[in-house]
Amino acid sequence: MPWGDDMEMETLQELLIAQAATHGDSFGWKYTSLEYSEKKLQCPASLGWEPAMLSPAAMTVANFLGMRGGSLELDEGLAAYVLNTHNLALADVVLELVDSSAFGRSENELHVIAEATTLGHFDDGSGVVALDREKLDRWCQARELNPTYMTIIAT
Repeated sequence: MPWGDDMEMETLQELLIAQAATHGDSFGWKYTSLEYSEKKLQCPASLGWEPAMLSPAAMTVANFLGMRGGSLELDEGLAAYVLNTHNLALADVVLELVDSSAFGRSENELHVIAEATTLGHFDDGSGVVALDREKLDRWCQARELNPTYMTIIAT
């Protein structure tokens, strides 16, 4: 690539936050501006890119989600399976997945947020998730890791 491998991310500081809001029968946006000292705004120009790391329990749930086309109902059966298999509450595992920024939750359903989401499985059951397969490949190669990949295609 003429501009490098793009394995760095620019650091950003939020200055304006928009939230959906209602006022009576009207819908719109509520804006909040944030002010920081000059010292707070000074930060490294870029950070190295890395995928989100996932525990074995999160990988299990992500695999189920992948087998179901990118969305998964969060029901009592799944909660019992995760508790029996990984000794963790489903709510904690869902929070880990949502915190990865590759998954979202609505009501009692977990879903991918992109058309294609790549999971990298490691031998110990843990793994990584990324929305950019090429970056994930470069990251793994730089660390001499050889995961087994699965791409979830949202249907």
